[in-house]
Amino acid sequence: GDGLPDAEEALYGTDPFNPDTDGGGVLDGDEIFNGTNPLDPADDGIGWIDSDGDGLSDSEEIYLGLDPFNPDTDGGGVPDGDEVWSGTNPLDPADDGIIWVDSDGDGLPDAQEILLGTDVFNPDTDGGGVLDGDEVWSGTNPHDPADDGIGWVDSDGDGLPDAQEILLGTDVFNPDTDGGGVLDGDEVWSGTSPLDPADDGLTGPDTDGDGLSDLMESLLGTDVFNPDTDGGGIPDGLEIFNGTNPHDPTDG
Repeated sequence: GDGLPDAEEALYGTDPFNPDTDGGGVLDGDEIFNGTNPLDPADDGIGWIDSDGDGLSDSEEIYLGLDPFNPDTDGGGVPDGDEVWSGTNPLDPADDGIIWVDSDGDGLPDAQEILLGTDVFNPDTDGGGVLDGDEVWSGTNPHDPADDGIGWVDSDGDGLPDAQEILLGTDVFNPDTDGGGVLDGDEVWSGTSPLDPADDGLTGPDTDGDGLSDLMESLLGTDVFNPDTDGGGIPDGLEIFNGTNPHDPTDG
């Protein structure tokens, strides 16, 4: 009951029968979500660790087989974090700079599916009748068929659904993960980092002027250089405001 399925424990090298493998006082699952090392008791409770500054926590890099001390593991010219957000393979230099690889067409790039533990070749991993991407959009669990279709789940009320908090590495039970005074959801909408208290209250870039910050676009998988990603005639930001899918041109 540490929050990690046994299969992921095998990937991390943690003990599936011990909820706190390193004995540091923090559950293995909580360490993974916080970006700390579940095999090192010294870092328990200290929060997000990104040794190489590539936008992925060290634990996420370990899970994906990346080098936590090299910001561009495959040497292709794009940081590992940017590759994961854009859906390319951070272990393949040939795809650096390509946007959005979604093998099963469920609205989640393959790299995000790997992080979430969903099946990159099955658009509805839990078989509950709702696509994995739609579940992440609505904040439900793409591994639990029982919650398919029930809508937004935001445990801490910060404006980000739990599934998106997991992708960002923020705390699903803390509305202000970095303690900077601005809610995680407000930070993502404004384009600042919910893991950096120094930028709270600032405004991040919106390269294409669609009303979504570049950070939010990277999270949603929309094109930061195209104000209407799906070509349906409605800007991405307005689609999010209206509750429609900026990847579907037919829902405007």
